[in-house]
Amino acid sequence: MVGRTNSARFRQRSHYAVRQAAKIILVVGGLVLIYMARHGILFPDSRRKFEGPQWDKDGETKDRLEIASTKWLRLEAHTRRNPSTGKLIDDWLWVDVADQVNILVHSAETGLFHVFRQSKYGLKGKSLAVIGGLIEPGEEPLEAAKRELLEEMGLETSHENWRFLGKFRTDVNRGGGYMNSFLAWDCHQSKKKRKKSDDIEKQELVKLNLENLIRNLLLPDLVNKNAGFQEVKWSNTVALSILQILFNEAYADNAVPEAKTLGLSSIQKFVKDSV
Repeated sequence: MVGRTNSARFRQRSHYAVRQAAKIILVVGGLVLIYMARHGILFPDSRRKFEGPQWDKDGETKDRLEIASTKWLRLEAHTRRNPSTGKLIDDWLWVDVADQVNILVHSAETGLFHVFRQSKYGLKGKSLAVIGGLIEPGEEPLEAAKRELLEEMGLETSHENWRFLGKFRTDVNRGGGYMNSFLAWDCHQSKKKRKKSDDIEKQELVKLNLENLIRNLLLPDLVNKNAGFQEVKWSNTVALSILQILFNEAYADNAVPEAKTLGLSSIQKFVKDSV
């Protein structure tokens, strides 16, 4: 009887010891996984830190706390001085994003403007879109624009056919990086090796003349969510390009016949008649 009792107690103690050991292994293993993830050992690509400069406004930025960081984005909570009252705001969220490029493409072969119709995670339906992408570390904006043009459409153009339209902050209160707008004129098929685009959405190529480009900018059919340039960066790049084409004689006399007749008064009449 005593032997049986001792045997049962031994089994109970053995089972308890095994359970405790398993718990210790799980805790230690979890801590190791957390450490590896945080230090880029487990997922080295996803844990790369954002390499861009931190935003600091003289007289207003007092402190910052990094909340999250990836290769392309950094989220921070800033302590900011209110310029009107002098009081500190300690929960001002700020997003650093890699600078971007947008390019409106004019084709030498078709004489038309080539854009995409596609969806994006932040859109309910589809939209017309210009070529766009992030500037990689160490790249100049024009270099990035040429790379994106080749990757997304397999096109290129001579250096003199690139028109820089400006550099713009995407969100003046929360950051979002800067967007560099370009017009790429008389583009043609490139013989260079084309790197596959990393866009995850399907893209449909759309070819527009100048009048239809203006129509989609000013009077998009937002009812079916499939027309117009529905992101502000795309609209900005298209609008600046149209202004260049309409009021710069170099374009009016070269390959865009509509630019000779589509002036400001014609656009006003066009909009009035279309509404």
